Amino acid sequence: MALATANRPAGGDHAGAGGLGVGQWPYLVPPGLTIAGTAAPPGTLSALLVVIAAGMAILAPSLWLLLRVFKGRRPALARPPA
Repeated sequence: MALATANRPAGGDHAGAGGLGVGQWPYLVPPGLTIAGTAAPPGTLSALLVVIAAGMAILAPSLWLLLRVFKGRRPALARPPA
């Protein structure tokens, strides 16, 4: 990655390195809307964080079990036939 960006000037085209949002920081839609100005209220962000954490608490063990059942080792198939 360092060689790919070594000859690029600082600033300017950030779309390849960090995405369009980095190139337009801090403006979401130049020149009127900033990221801080369009953010949700703190209460909404806190509720979103709680809901995402609860969802991950349900989803992560389910995915672990699913992968354990269907991608686990199969000792009966690993043994050579007698």
